[in-house]
Amino acid sequence: MKENIKSILMHAVLVLAVAGVVVVLPRLADAANSSTSASVTNAAPVASSPVLNGGSDITLTSNTTKSILTTITITDNNGCEDISSVAGKLFRTTVTDGAGAADNNRTHYTSTCVANNDCTAGGSDLTKTFNCTFVMTWYADATDAGSANASTNWTFTATPSDASVSGTNASAVQEVNTLTSMSLETTSIAYGTLALGGDTGATNQNITIANHGNENLDVSLTGYGSSSGDNKSMSCTIGKVEINKLQYNSSSFTYGTSGVGLSNVTTELDLDVAQGSDSTVRPSKPVYFGFGLPSTGVGGSCTGTVVITAVSDPNTD
Repeated sequence: MKENIKSILMHAVLVLAVAGVVVVLPRLADAANSSTSASVTNAAPVASSPVLNGGSDITLTSNTTKSILTTITITDNNGCEDISSVAGKLFRTTVTDGAGAADNNRTHYTSTCVANNDCTAGGSDLTKTFNCTFVMTWYADATDAGSANASTNWTFTATPSDASVSGTNASAVQEVNTLTSMSLETTSIAYGTLALGGDTGATNQNITIANHGNENLDVSLTGYGSSSGDNKSMSCTIGKVEINKLQYNSSSFTYGTSGVGLSNVTTELDLDVAQGSDSTVRPSKPVYFGFGLPSTGVGGSCTGTVVITAVSDPNTD
């Protein structure tokens, strides 16, 4: 009986010992947190797919500015959110210092480009598009065939940046077309009262021609009395005046000496009105006019039309 009790006690001790082990084991398996870290190398943004003026040559607007739109796609392998800005330049390709030249309305423009709302956050979207707008003046250099700068063109270049670096740029080129345009300071000339056979002598009337285009210009002249091609300079209450009785020149003159007689054939006058260089000033020059009456055959009041047309003169010849 004592042995049985002893055996039972030993079993109890063993169970307790085993139970003690069971109690300790969960403490040995407790979890612990460990922090991790890494740095991602910055990927420089890259520009691509530049488009200047929709891929068409640029035609400016007489005597005012014109907004020229360009587009560019930027890729950043860190994600499109990492793209911070794009600097746009539009310049005549051969201008000194190129994209780095100072802004000048004839040769160089700068734009801060604006992002489109096409970037999806989260890292899977790597591209963002930008629009760059350049406000060009009417006298920006022409580069099309026949112009003074026909051997070159205009370049749009865009350089992207992220928070750390400037990236790889991309460029596109187009021509700027010649804009031949002018205005007249006045649209009427009055010679006053003349006697039959009389003329204006050394007293000229003039019309000032202002250049509203992007190259030097001359003018061409023709005219008529009552209808185009009638070979008259004026139609009077009585009779008509021959076309060559109206004379003109690029400098003041005495009637009948150095004046050029008007013709029903359009004739160019070497006026050399300069291309503009300042948005507040329109280069201009006058055309001088004189008039004479025949000794017989006309009376009353006389009126006629002089047709003046701008002619591009890129090389001032």
